[in-house]
Amino acid sequence: MADTITLTYLTELVGRVIKVNKAGPDSRVGRLLAANENFLTLQTKDQQVVYYQLRHVKAVVEDTKANIKPEDYPELNFDVASGTFAEVFTELLQGNVQINGGGPASRVGKLLAVNTEFLTLETKKDGLVMYSLEHVKSVNAVKQEERECAPFFELDPEYVAAVTFPLLLEELRRQWVTVNNGPDKIEGVLTEFDAETLVIVHDKEVFYVSTFHLQSIAVPIQGRGDDDSEDENSDDNSNSNSQNNNARSSSTVSTRNSSRSNVYRNILRESLARAQAAQADTNR
Repeated sequence: MADTITLTYLTELVGRVIKVNKAGPDSRVGRLLAANENFLTLQTKDQQVVYYQLRHVKAVVEDTKANIKPEDYPELNFDVASGTFAEVFTELLQGNVQINGGGPASRVGKLLAVNTEFLTLETKKDGLVMYSLEHVKSVNAVKQEERECAPFFELDPEYVAAVTFPLLLEELRRQWVTVNNGPDKIEGVLTEFDAETLVIVHDKEVFYVSTFHLQSIAVPIQGRGDDDSEDENSDDNSNSNSQNNNARSSSTVSTRNSSRSNVYRNILRESLARAQAAQADTNR
């Protein structure tokens, strides 16, 4: 059985007002601007353009009796994206975007980079967030105040293209990371991994996370969120009743702070060096 809605039905709905998904945080109503085998393009009443990855669209609903006003959906002066879902992100680079609608897994930030496997989002709260493209349900451009979205990193596209998810995880080993968001969120130190499982340690707990369900992995940025860390450290100290608890709390904070570095630049640099070395070996 196919894992997406038949494209023939969707192309017949282009120009009509529909609801993507029946309910939930990923559901939105708007005029369908375009449909291809990879994604849908939706125009909402507030004039946002939302791109839905088709593999994550569970249902499309058309209200045949709805009274649609033309002024609700004026013609937009832009070229509708085509091609693959990854190519949509190249059009949004260096802009501010919202990933995955308004649900608990949603994040807003500056889109720094994208390649065939994952995108990199710079957020104010969570630092650098790398999303697996397979798990991105939707994306749309958003407006933010300039001071909220000033870029912390400038990334060379050559570096970005050289990075794969396994290389990314290798560079994040022994770093404090946040895996996924919302109810599935897990924080801790990435101690080891293989093709199927991540092992993350947080105090006394050891999490074994399936890579199949790895939607995103976030790394704190040096100089961002330090106030929150200080608050957490203060709370830990005030609530600790034993010397052992204090030592464990200090160790956790120390690990977290040590990961507040330009780790992503190191990832990219190492990956590019490896790619160049492999190419040199091929040319010999």
